[in-house]
Amino acid sequence: MKSIGITGLFGLILVFGFNACKNVAAPTIYSKENTPIEYTIEGAGEKTVVFVHGWSCDRSYWDLQMPYFAENYTVVAVDLPGHGESSYNREEWNMEAFGEDVAAVVEGLDLRNVVLVGHSMGGAVILTAASNLGNRVTALVGVDTFQDLESAIPEEDELDAFIQPFQDNFVETTRNFVRNMFYPTADSLLVEQIANDMSAAPQEVALGSFKGLFAFNPIPVLEQIAVPIYGINSDMYPVNVEAGKRHTIAFEIQIMEGRGHFLHQEDPETFNRMLEDILKEIF
Repeated sequence: MKSIGITGLFGLILVFGFNACKNVAAPTIYSKENTPIEYTIEGAGEKTVVFVHGWSCDRSYWDLQMPYFAENYTVVAVDLPGHGESSYNREEWNMEAFGEDVAAVVEGLDLRNVVLVGHSMGGAVILTAASNLGNRVTALVGVDTFQDLESAIPEEDELDAFIQPFQDNFVETTRNFVRNMFYPTADSLLVEQIANDMSAAPQEVALGSFKGLFAFNPIPVLEQIAVPIYGINSDMYPVNVEAGKRHTIAFEIQIMEGRGHFLHQEDPETFNRMLEDILKEIF
């Protein structure tokens, strides 16, 4: 069994960010369990990009991407339940339920030709969403995720040992956890903003989602998905590309050098250009 760390299942690292621009109001959509799900929609056209945030984030963390891609695509950013403005009325926080939530938005808006983009924990979410959406989905793009699709699921005692410091002092443990996801050269103001955002998350939702991520096994889900998977990853964590190729019809990872886990916020210009190139290849 591998030890729990940020280079495991999907890096086992989580995504937090900052608000950069105002969201566009849109009608509420409800999940199959009648949970209200809030989202932002911009742009127009038949080609759609759906952005999915990670643990304790919200849809505004894609604000540096939404206007850019709205010029050529319909773009949607979703607040997963327990995050942002979506409902917190749920007892279990697992990847399967989050995937159904994203699928509810895609179906509710009757979106086609969809590329799902997920950062960190959002990678697991877009896998389960794709398994629910069939031919509505054209491809998946992970953002600093899918480091090792064959990573072992941790034993219960191993997971408990990892999570215990978060239970004892969620704020300080979370802040230190996030700071370690950056290179020393990163903008210190951005680092502290993200660390503060993360540490302000509702602890019950955060730890529940954490456990849901660690328990998630992507292999059975990948057997239900017949679309290519792309990735834009930091060079901080190694990627098991061969494992990805064994379980997908196509698996292609590009690396952003010198950027940490939050690469789409550290260097949005480079990230947006790389994602745009991927979308041109897909569409």
